[in-house]
Amino acid sequence: MDQPDYSKYSESELRQICKHIDAVRYPERVVEIQARLAALAAATREISAAEEGPALPATVAGVWRRIGAFLIDSLILAMIGVIVGACLRDQLMALGPWGRVVGFVIATFYFGVPQSRIGGGQSLGMTILGLRVIRPDGSALELGWALLRAAIFCMAYFLSNLPAAFTSLNEWVASGLSMLLFGVTFCVFYLLLFNRRTRQSLHDLAVGAFVIRATRGPLALPTARAWRGHAAVVAASLVGFCVAGVWMARPGARDNAFGGMLRVRHVVMEIAGVTGATVMVSANLGDGGGFNLLNVNAVVDTSTPDREALARRIAKLALENYANAKRMKAVTVTLTSGFDIGIAQFWQSQNYTHTPQEWRVALLP
Repeated sequence: MDQPDYSKYSESELRQICKHIDAVRYPERVVEIQARLAALAAATREISAAEEGPALPATVAGVWRRIGAFLIDSLILAMIGVIVGACLRDQLMALGPWGRVVGFVIATFYFGVPQSRIGGGQSLGMTILGLRVIRPDGSALELGWALLRAAIFCMAYFLSNLPAAFTSLNEWVASGLSMLLFGVTFCVFYLLLFNRRTRQSLHDLAVGAFVIRATRGPLALPTARAWRGHAAVVAASLVGFCVAGVWMARPGARDNAFGGMLRVRHVVMEIAGVTGATVMVSANLGDGGGFNLLNVNAVVDTSTPDREALARRIAKLALENYANAKRMKAVTVTLTSGFDIGIAQFWQSQNYTHTPQEWRVALLP
């Protein structure tokens, strides 16, 4: 019997023949069929690789792609925050300013866990845009280092107002710490934009990580280190922000507008039952311009009794501690209850607005 020419058969036909052939009687034919199937499979892989084109090297990611991935992750975090807020509204309201710590922990784990070895170095936003966090050798970060990297990135946004919650802290210390955290945010974005050699930001450099474009090609990290001048800028910025915070809290600063707002905020935060406060000076555009509206927003517990009396007390402190309060067209005290965890918030407010003269009349015994 003539030997069949298996080169003329298709892959499916060869598989059918291999399934029904008598391997004991024709072992040499079985070997030939299997060799032919292996050759066809290899040819298919070569064609697929040729169609896909050459593998591009894995280089550091550009700034806009990283920002895009962050925006996607921010949307996902916001959805998580809405769910947490709906399920734990009362508990979060009871936390006051410490609710930001809850958001900080959620965000740190959201970024840290998937960007570690556990998640392959990719958050959801990075997966969508084809990015990955790696070490210089190409491996993923250990969980602890990934969490530290995420914490440095998140701390300024979530915790910058937290020092003011420590009423035992010296006003200078609280202001200096708050501004120092703002300085961390500045350094993160400064390095992201201007460290063009390695595209490593502050949180990347802290753990020795790179953010790369995830491709099939070989790893191609920058060989040059970041410019040393960036280190000087970062150090000067952190010191400068901290010193500015201390300077704004000095006793003489209450005589200028910004220092006066910090002073009012500090004394309002010392009131029992007030868990947060913001002070702003704005302009009444319909009254010839100029900053002539003083707004004090105090976060209080929902069970706070006699809110009107509390509003009068806050107005009294504002008039006493803001140098230009007498020249204001109106002073507004807003009592707010709710929560803010950074990735979600819920507020209910009640406004009390009077001229400085009307407030003084209301404060008469």
